[in-house]
Amino acid sequence: MKVPYVSLSVASALIIAGFSSLLQARPEVGTQSIVNKQPSIVFDQATGEYFTTLSVLTYNIAGLPWPVKQDREAALTDIKEVLQAMQYAGTAPDIVLVQEAFTEQGFDIGREAGYSYIAKGPLADTDAESLSGSEYQDFLDERTYEKGELSGKMVGSGLVAFSNYPIIEQTAKPFRDSACGGYDCLANKGMLLVRVAVPGVPLPLDILTTHLNSRGASGVSAERSLFAHKLQVDDLVGFIKENQNPRYPFLMAGDFNFRGGNERLQYLTSKLTYTFTREYCEGVSQCQADTIPWENHQDHQTFADTPIVRIVPIAAEEVFDTPVKGRVLSDHNGYLVVYRISWRK
Repeated sequence: MKVPYVSLSVASALIIAGFSSLLQARPEVGTQSIVNKQPSIVFDQATGEYFTTLSVLTYNIAGLPWPVKQDREAALTDIKEVLQAMQYAGTAPDIVLVQEAFTEQGFDIGREAGYSYIAKGPLADTDAESLSGSEYQDFLDERTYEKGELSGKMVGSGLVAFSNYPIIEQTAKPFRDSACGGYDCLANKGMLLVRVAVPGVPLPLDILTTHLNSRGASGVSAERSLFAHKLQVDDLVGFIKENQNPRYPFLMAGDFNFRGGNERLQYLTSKLTYTFTREYCEGVSQCQADTIPWENHQDHQTFADTPIVRIVPIAAEEVFDTPVKGRVLSDHNGYLVVYRISWRK
């Protein structure tokens, strides 16, 4: 098979530059166009490896419903139009993992932006396992209606995955019922795992997104929100063990809510040993998104490869971080990472 040679640095630079330029000036686009994207497969004569790139964006779009958040419709429309314009320009992220897509408009961003494959996380009425056991009784006894802990689920998980490559399997699960603290309990938060087949790559990739319990925004004490965060990390560990195939490369991304390098981060990293891209890239100019210490972010990606298919970040950028029409589009930036995926025939 004849494989065209394409500079990997040029390919990743085009993805990053394409995002930055389209945030400044978005062309008018027509109706939805389904993208039939094929990756560029490169043969490295020096190493005898084939490789390609995969770009992954994680973005908390703050798509909360009224009256919790007001005037979100225009911002969500702008997010959709940026991604849509990138699809037409051929520079869109291959995978977009969204948190806080709590409304239909948030769900529809990927479809209207032209992504061919879409998967949703747990919905408001998705059943969750019970949180039971004597070690949790004090935590359960302290639930209150005032903080939304006994009010039931008003919205779903807010998790959605959009992909330009086929999603061949998907699994979603909420955190255990009452494994949450404060206002976070109004959402049926949980986990979404998609198995993506990148054409030409010998193994599919397992890609997971999640959104862990907030701290101050939860409205409860730091101790209570920390306990809830740990409960959700435990659920995340169990979900990965049940659903992630260790034969496949694994990416995880989302809003982890551990900014500050505190006990939340310590507990998470004691349970999950995947490499955080921000930590891996710290001090590496090609893939360091900014100069802020890596643990002082909420939005992260992690990666783990296999002996057959290797994966490593080669470029990264904070995106959706500049005002559009005089305002930023979310209270989070998007975090875009370009990975090099390599294998031998």
